Amino acid sequence: MRAASGFLLLALMSLLLPPARAADPVAPSGNWKLNVPLGREGSLFLMLALTEQDGKWVGDYLTASEKLRAEPKFKSLTVKGDAVQFTMEFAGQPFLSFDGVLSKDKKKISGSISVAGGPLQLTDMFPTKLRALDDPFASAREALGQVDDGPGLFAAAGEVLAKAGAKKVPADEVRAILDRLNRVAANYGPRWEREATLQAANLLSGQEGFADLAVAQAKRAERLLTDDDDAATRMKVLDVVVQALNKAGKADDAKPYAAQMAKLEARDFAEYAKTFPFKTTEFAGRKMKSDRGVLVEVFTGAECPPCAAVDLAFDGLLKTYQPADVVLLQYHLHIPRPDPLTNADSSFRGEEFYGDQLRGAPTVFVAGKLGPAGGGPPSNAGKTYEAIRESIDAALEKPAGVKLSLAVAKGEKGGFTAKATVADLDAPGEKVMLRFALAEERVRYAGGNGIRYHHMVVRSMPGGTKGFPLAKKTAEQTVTFDPAEVRGALTKYLDDFVKADEPFPRPDRPLALKNLKLVAFVQNDATREVLTAVQVDVDAK
Repeated sequence: MRAASGFLLLALMSLLLPPARAADPVAPSGNWKLNVPLGREGSLFLMLALTEQDGKWVGDYLTASEKLRAEPKFKSLTVKGDAVQFTMEFAGQPFLSFDGVLSKDKKKISGSISVAGGPLQLTDMFPTKLRALDDPFASAREALGQVDDGPGLFAAAGEVLAKAGAKKVPADEVRAILDRLNRVAANYGPRWEREATLQAANLLSGQEGFADLAVAQAKRAERLLTDDDDAATRMKVLDVVVQALNKAGKADDAKPYAAQMAKLEARDFAEYAKTFPFKTTEFAGRKMKSDRGVLVEVFTGAECPPCAAVDLAFDGLLKTYQPADVVLLQYHLHIPRPDPLTNADSSFRGEEFYGDQLRGAPTVFVAGKLGPAGGGPPSNAGKTYEAIRESIDAALEKPAGVKLSLAVAKGEKGGFTAKATVADLDAPGEKVMLRFALAEERVRYAGGNGIRYHHMVVRSMPGGTKGFPLAKKTAEQTVTFDPAEVRGALTKYLDDFVKADEPFPRPDRPLALKNLKLVAFVQNDATREVLTAVQVDVDAK
């Protein structure tokens, strides 16, 4: 009787249970976005489909953030509870292995990845509703709603902020991103908080509709400065404030900050000079009676780590020689990445004129002849300096074969007129050319190779890069130049470069064009030998 009663009770309970329904999809099923870290190459994002079919898990590659020459394929996929493991191959070779765990809220798979048998790295997979991954903005905007308040936030936020204007992101959404960014950055210490704030200001600066937000971020970074911050740090922050205000149409508000920067630069340069890595010696003088001015040309890049040794050696040579003996010019190139100190004339001089002799960056020419190789870190600067000195000292003893003088006069409307006089040219000819170069004595730009101050940077070549032929033993040549026009041409060049190629790695555009020097030199284009060179100050007063 009791058994029957128990059976009846179970039957009644079964009536109270909800009706059976089809099983819900297993949690990992769906499209997932996998971040594949590639070291210096950045990251590759893969869209993968994970599906469960008749108790067996199947993985499919859908697309990637970059165009691949072949489609990766799943070699294995295992899902046990919350554990997710898979391997993939590429063109028949092992590509990656992943081992992770599905989060409790089923919105993330965190794990470790090994790429091509390399070391394990931590990464995440997130569900995605995107159809493709070739739009970094769309991917980053989706990621903002998925990533934790950790390091991954900053890259996603940066991508969205950089294109907020072009993509017409609502101002309220941008403010929310900034609020979150500022709050999370504070968890990583004052240095990163200030840096993240500056980066956001730079990204928004100049974008229509976000000028005030850019200014607010820049001024927030200024408030984060402390008494312990050095001159370089303060100048970096103030420079962003000045740029944000100018782009917001508030030039008058920017002037006090610019004045602060001018005062700080002397202090900053003094601090920077203390880090010079080797001792220089003064030039003892020539052994012969030559009056030749030796031209030293250095082709470099502010984003070029191996250029550091040559750049510092160049600075050492400026301390060793006087312009009456040695004239030094620095031409910047977009090697390996865009460099805002580059211009059309510097590119032509290196890539077209010297062409096949240009080793890339760095390359040194002494009197038009290929100089010693000297790439490397700052610790190599002393050896590079000594090697270039040997070439210079030898060239100083050779006769010039020409006399060259140069004078500059200021015009009434702000421009300048320069006249070069050539006399006693031993071997005139259509291939013997007179050229001019306008150089800025000192430019502050902290590029990617640690060099903060660049000297004798060529800003333009008045009269053109091809120069003027010297068909007779004597000649006079006049050229005119206006620093304001040069600045305008440089601005246009940089703008055009960004449109045609890629953005610069930093927002700085050093265009002060102060303490200018004009250089004239005579060069035999048939041999590329520079016979002599002279340098004069451009008095802007």
